[in-house]
Amino acid sequence: MVPDISASIIFDKKTWILIAVIAVAVLLLILYIFVHFSKGKRKGRAAERKVAKKLKKMGKADHIRIINNAYLPLYNKACEVDHLVFGRFGVLVVETKGISGKVTGSGKNLTHSIGSKTHKFYNPQLQNKTHIDNVIHHLKKGGFDTTPVNGAVVFTANDIEFPSEIGMDIKGLEKFYKSLPDAAYCKGKGVKRYASGEVLQVASRCRLQSGRAVSLLLGYAGKEPHEEDVDKNKEEKRLIQRRSL
Repeated sequence: MVPDISASIIFDKKTWILIAVIAVAVLLLILYIFVHFSKGKRKGRAAERKVAKKLKKMGKADHIRIINNAYLPLYNKACEVDHLVFGRFGVLVVETKGISGKVTGSGKNLTHSIGSKTHKFYNPQLQNKTHIDNVIHHLKKGGFDTTPVNGAVVFTANDIEFPSEIGMDIKGLEKFYKSLPDAAYCKGKGVKRYASGEVLQVASRCRLQSGRAVSLLLGYAGKEPHEEDVDKNKEEKRLIQRRSL
């Protein structure tokens, strides 16, 4: 008697079809996740470039220095600081958010809504406080105990709603920047303009202190993910080191 193998062959075909369908579904899911997170990452980087450009423009008269996307040691890991700004005010630590939608709530975990979708959103003020504390720690280790450190959380999207206590928009950043008081070592009539005469001594002291702080944190910070900024950072570090000698 010859065994009937047609049933097993049909079963094998169905099995392979099922496997193929599952494989395609998994690949589509992976592709969706990749596209979704890549889009979010690109949006975040675009927001950071927007804020970096604004900071550079605002601080031109103050001769500020900026480190974008700095990775500073934090215990056995590292924390990413979107923007470290050095100038007459000391150090400004900026956290940038490029999200859209609506942010509500208070405390540690907020709610971020986009259309009908909602998810938990870690309070960016607390996130930036960790960055600020870390910057203060490294500055103190380097002997900059009196350097003021301020923080700002900036939302860049035009279609975002958020409580005023958790951040500011681009216009708010400009207003906040102008309100920052001069650090004690930068105080002096006309220091913001770096005028000539006796004020030049104050201005030089301010720039030297700022330059040394930048040089210190550049020693800790990782290289910038933005390739177009890496060479600029290297050149800036060389200039700062020469000025600090």
